[in-house]
Parts: sequence; structure tokens; C-alpha cells
Amino acid sequence: MSSDEERQAAPASTWPRSIRLLHWAIALLVVILLVVGVTMVNLPADAEARRLLGRAHTIVGGLTVLLTLIRVFVRARGPAPAPLELGGRLHRLGAEAVHVLTYVAIFGLGASGVAMAATSDWPRYLHREVALAPSLDDLPAHAAHGAFAAFLVALVAAHVAGVVIRQVQRGDALGRMTGR
Repeated sequence: MSSDEERQAAPASTWPRSIRLLHWAIALLVVILLVVGVTMVNLPADAEARRLLGRAHTIVGGLTVLLTLIRVFVRARGPAPAPLELGGRLHRLGAEAVHVLTYVAIFGLGASGVAMAATSDWPRYLHREVALAPSLDDLPAHAAHGAFAAFLVALVAAHVAGVVIRQVQRGDALGRMTGR
């Protein structure tokens, strides 16, 4: 099915399939990145598992940023279901802010990850040119990466809470991203 056909075929109450697939893929990758990132930094600097998780974190992080860029592009070009009726202008602004700031956090994580790699021995470590994982603690990009990660966790929690509340109140939130 072409993108134009998909836009026309999508019921007014759900997001197009491409957006739904990107949403769930990005959500899964974000969870994986958080688990891998926390696990990785708590391993010894000479642990082979840390290097493997570091590689995975770097690759999956890049993929997450790429899929998020694609999602932003597809979303800008395609239709959206009718907006949900929310509890007023402030509620709608809050929901929109959570969505926009989620993109900001994901792109901030990607940029700070690239900055950490550019200002440390991280690439050399991943390529086995140095034996120990470099300490990143003193890098400004490391502090930014941690702050963006914490911010993203808070935004995801706000998003999930909003969906759950909406689903309990009116039962029409989950179907928009599941296609039901």
C-alpha cells in the first residue's frame, strides 16, 4: 500500500500504520537504550560485556535518532486523527508540549552521545584500540546525556500516565496507536 493509499485508508480515529509502527519501534528502542545504558555504566571498565553493550548502545541510539527523524518527517507529511477532546486549552498545550519535548530529548540524547564520542576515547575503546572504557564523568556532554535521559524518562512517564487516564475516563486513547 502506498503512503497516499495508507493516508486515505486510515480511519479518522487512528494514526496511520507507518506512524504507529514507528511509535512502537522507537518506544521499544528507548526502553532498550535505558536498560543497556544503565547496565553498561555499572560494569567494570575492563569488562568485555561493557564494550559489547557500549557498541549496542551506540548503534541502537543512532537507529533511534534516525527512526525519530523519519517519524517527524512522516508525521509532518501525513494526516492525523481528529484531536482527542482534552480538559481545555491548558491540557492540550501540556499534551503537545510532552510530545514536542520527547523529540527534543531524543535528539538531545543523540547529540550529547555524539559529543561524548567526539571528546573522548569512546570510539577507540569500541574498536579495541584501548583496553579500558574511558571515564566520561567529567565531560559536559556526559552530564547533558544524563540530564536528557532523566528528562526523557519523566516525559515518557507523563505520556503513559496521560494515556492511561484518558483510557480509563473515555476508552479512546490506546486504539489510536494500536489501530483498534
